[in-house]
Amino acid sequence: MSNTFSLSKAYEKHFKIGAAVSHLNIDSYTDVLAQHFSSLTTENELKYQDTEPEEGRFTFEHADTIFNVARRLGIKVRAHAPVWHWATGEWMFKDGDRPAAPELIYERIEAHTKALCERYNEDVYAWDAVNEAIRDDAPGDGDESGIYRSSEYFKLCGPGFIEAAFKAMDKYSPKAQLFYNDYNECVPEKRERIVRLIRDLREKGCRIDGFGMQQHHFAAPRLRRDQALYRGLCGTGSAAARYRAGCFPYGRDQSRRDTSEARRPRL
Repeated sequence: MSNTFSLSKAYEKHFKIGAAVSHLNIDSYTDVLAQHFSSLTTENELKYQDTEPEEGRFTFEHADTIFNVARRLGIKVRAHAPVWHWATGEWMFKDGDRPAAPELIYERIEAHTKALCERYNEDVYAWDAVNEAIRDDAPGDGDESGIYRSSEYFKLCGPGFIEAAFKAMDKYSPKAQLFYNDYNECVPEKRERIVRLIRDLREKGCRIDGFGMQQHHFAAPRLRRDQALYRGLCGTGSAAARYRAGCFPYGRDQSRRDTSEARRPRL
């Protein structure tokens, strides 16, 4: 038996140790990934802009690079994150020269989900089905526009696109865990909006197994805020996954430059 320390082995009875990886450099990190990690998360490779830049034209080359390494190392993938407003092509929201009707957008989400799941289901243990659909501030009178981000998805569909995404993912990937993913989850006002979303989805019959917390801290996190978040999630029946945790010693702009220029996995 090897005496070499492994982070993932040390915690395997409790939780997975994950790394966010990019197709640009994953081959440079295979040794450390094999030794210390039990989960891989795609950075951008499963988002619409990478996998379906035009309707019906699928481009899986970047995602395949990550999945090929994952298979070789025997590591399952946490698949992030198909439905995200920043990485969806304009074709999703158009019907010729007109805005697309909600029903057409739901059909496109389902077709895209089917294609992803048919290709990668055997290697995926969890999907971040929807990413960052909740707004950071809360203007208005407490109606839906004060809860959800004013994305093209929301402008055309209201919150229905979130329900459509989870139901499609449940249909085509019934064995994987399904997560909603977001950031600033420890800010009390946003936390309440996230908890409300999860409760609403469950009331509508959606399977949602947990909430992925991005945990992008730019100062030391406050334990009491984390505890309040966990208590709120317990009331929804959903699990919490501490996802992509990181604490940066610089300001927000500097930390983003430092991590994006090298395109390094946050190990």
